[in-house]
Amino acid sequence: ARWDTNGLDRQFLAEYRRIANELSGDLERAEDALGGGMSADYFEQRKSHTNSALEAALGRQLAARYLIQGDGRRPGTRFALRIDPEAIRYGRIDENPASLPDRQGDGDP
Repeated sequence: ARWDTNGLDRQFLAEYRRIANELSGDLERAEDALGGGMSADYFEQRKSHTNSALEAALGRQLAARYLIQGDGRRPGTRFALRIDPEAIRYGRIDENPASLPDRQGDGDP
């Protein structure tokens, strides 16, 4: 997808509604920001934030498989996940660090 993909703003909001805390105000801010459609800046900021969060949680090496990655040349670069859609699951994240796998040796300093 690209930031100007038809309906991307609606798809983003539909998924965001599934995971956003209704009381936080995040959903309302996203709806306001996307009222005129997805912008290149909004897309890039969310892509960058998502990739950074994945790397922070998993380490660079483990996160690489799940990052939003570009394909093609500018200005026609498209972005995608390079994993099967069936591998994507939404659910509660266990916030107990003891339950997370040990990331030693993942190549991060």
